[in-house]
Amino acid sequence: MLSSRTLANAEILKPTPRAPRVCIRRGHHGVGVVLAFVLCFAIPTRADLVSGHVYGPNGELLPNRSFTIQETKGQFNTDASGNFTVSLDPGHYTVRPTNDDSLEGSITSYSQPVQQDIHLGKR
Repeated sequence: MLSSRTLANAEILKPTPRAPRVCIRRGHHGVGVVLAFVLCFAIPTRADLVSGHVYGPNGELLPNRSFTIQETKGQFNTDASGNFTVSLDPGHYTVRPTNDDSLEGSITSYSQPVQQDIHLGKR
């Protein structure tokens, strides 16, 4: 039989609520790490501007002309002074006059704006 003293102690020692359980399923704990890794490398490199002048094979400026970037099939034009500005992802590109495959030049784009002239020569 329980004494009154034991009952008093029993009331004092009431059970405390359990802390919530954290359940980690096996095989899923690396998903967050893999996702973070993929996102770091999935961010595309930033395209930036390349600007300058376009010169012909004899060193003459080529104003008011259209040019094709071979790797992207994109086009850009020079203004009346032979200036151009084009936005490209970082890389090396081949440039040709749109209606003349006999001439070719190249430009290199970086992840920051760059001033660069294009000197066309015979292919």
